Amino acid sequence: MSVAAKAVRQALSVAAGTYAKTILNFGANIVLMRLIAPDQFGILAMGMFFLTLARKLFGFGFNHAFIHQRENLDRIAPAHLTLLAGTGIFSIALMLLGRPLIEAHYGPDIATACLLLALFGIVENVGDTPRLLLEKEIEFTALVKLDVFNVVVSNAFGIVLGMSGLGWWALFGKQALAWFIQSAGAWRLAPPMPGWRTNYKSIRWFFTFGWSMWLAGLATFTVLQFDDFLVGSLDSAEALGYYARAYALAVFPTAMVTHIVGRVAFPLYAQLQNDPERLSRAFMRVLRLILTLTAPGGVLLALIAPELVPLVFGNEWEPMVLILRLLVVYTCLRPIYDDCGELFTALGRPEISSRILVYQAIIVVVTGPPMVWMFGAEGAAISVDAAMALGVFLAYQKVPGYVSFSSARAFGPVIVACLGGLVAVAAALAIWPVTGIYAALALKGSVFALVFTLLLLAMEREALFADARMFLRGAGLLKERA
Repeated sequence: MSVAAKAVRQALSVAAGTYAKTILNFGANIVLMRLIAPDQFGILAMGMFFLTLARKLFGFGFNHAFIHQRENLDRIAPAHLTLLAGTGIFSIALMLLGRPLIEAHYGPDIATACLLLALFGIVENVGDTPRLLLEKEIEFTALVKLDVFNVVVSNAFGIVLGMSGLGWWALFGKQALAWFIQSAGAWRLAPPMPGWRTNYKSIRWFFTFGWSMWLAGLATFTVLQFDDFLVGSLDSAEALGYYARAYALAVFPTAMVTHIVGRVAFPLYAQLQNDPERLSRAFMRVLRLILTLTAPGGVLLALIAPELVPLVFGNEWEPMVLILRLLVVYTCLRPIYDDCGELFTALGRPEISSRILVYQAIIVVVTGPPMVWMFGAEGAAISVDAAMALGVFLAYQKVPGYVSFSSARAFGPVIVACLGGLVAVAAALAIWPVTGIYAALALKGSVFALVFTLLLLAMEREALFADARMFLRGAGLLKERA
């Protein structure tokens, strides 16, 4: 089987599993958000912020380095496992040392959440090595089945705990069980570890390869999660609860694509790195898939947010509507940027992403505090939107140096189709004003989807059909022409 065909089949498997997981998570979150108050979500969000910070301080891009390396797995795999276990121990030590300070500034609940997440988080760390052994060979089907099982069981457990009135403890229990299932399942599914020949040279290679990834990791952390810290520190746990749930909902239409890009695009680009022509075709097809799936979903979510939030989650969550609308900009841009990051890293140029991430981090650090101080959680959303827009602009200035690429050809049709859909919705509402929630949802959704689809087909019909045929052939649903 060709690399492209294998990638398509695995991408379809990942897509099916990711759609299933996203839908199941969405349903579970509806239940949890009706059982647990916003400030309790904020407590766990702050705990996850500090855990991720501890991991980033020690993490030198170990996972990306492991996937990039194609040789000497008998030495590299054990070294990777050792380093991830060390990351977990380092995180626990930091949480123990920082507990008095965290408790003094944020209260005992957040301090306890930080320590518990670090203690149980080491389970997730040691499960990454067997999982990546499968991902290195673009073998995702078994992992997808494991992920779906994990989502069902862990969410059911969290809902039972939430019904018992345990607040953030229910959210922690759900997360801890998910880590255990994920790690245990990965060890069961992965091929046997290729020996135990960990040595100083192997560990040093990870740090040498990943020093720029370490900087990128810290910058990524700043771009992706410093906003949580600002909202939780300068506003309140309740505001962070709204912000965290708005973010989770904002990524709903893009989560599937982001997940597929991260798990399939990187190993695909790595295998095609010495074939510029095939790499260019693969990059354009992945980008076209990203744009076609994320842009309309994000725009539509922003359109229907005023009706969707109170209808699905309850009036208690209505303050997150504006935050959600602002964050859609960020979540639509992120998969586009992530695709570039996977390309640069697969080509052995992670320093490009690192530099861009530093610029993004500077934007968040400089603009975030005053924006949150003045506008609360909405200010944080504007700050991360600006940082991600800068990242996309800078990344796509570099892309043409490695693959054949035209910005107008890649982005133009989807932008025009989205704008056409927005204009059509505005015209429809002006002609047929509606007041009911269900009527507004139906009108906005149907008009935007119809106009977007017609405009995109008018401009991109041949390319979209060619991509569809390629995916169908890769999936074995369409035979090659004789």
